[in-house]
Amino acid sequence: MASNFTVEEREERIILVGEYFLSHPDCSTRDISNYFSNKKDGFKISNVTVLDYIKRYKGLLTSDLVQKIDEHIEINKPKGVSYIDVKARVLLFAKCVLEGMEVQEIADKYNESYWVVYRDLTSRLSGIDNELYIKVCDEFDRRRLNNLQKCK
Repeated sequence: MASNFTVEEREERIILVGEYFLSHPDCSTRDISNYFSNKKDGFKISNVTVLDYIKRYKGLLTSDLVQKIDEHIEINKPKGVSYIDVKARVLLFAKCVLEGMEVQEIADKYNESYWVVYRDLTSRLSGIDNELYIKVCDEFDRRRLNNLQKCK
């Protein structure tokens, strides 16, 4: 999609996004995107564009601040199953499914987004424990069939 703003407006936005990221290091690119997109006097921006603007903003800074931004980016990167806490979370979610909990119930109970739970169960679990993944898939299939039978 083509942008409807000038080069100067883009540069202003790069600075706004970069300064916001520096002052809110715990915010993800998605958080920053939501902040500017939902702000009364803000502007629509995607999380991909936020990351692009942060990278461009780094080009305007001293090396100390660049290092600080790089540290914030590293901290906010999604963690894979090689991290012990992620692996433990995925296994916990699988156990919850096998105990009868729905994905949304798990998300609510553990204060995670629905999509994190869903991704953990459908993508990450197979890389950790394939047998458990098959059991979770079988449970999901059983529930789908039960739901279809209820519709008859």
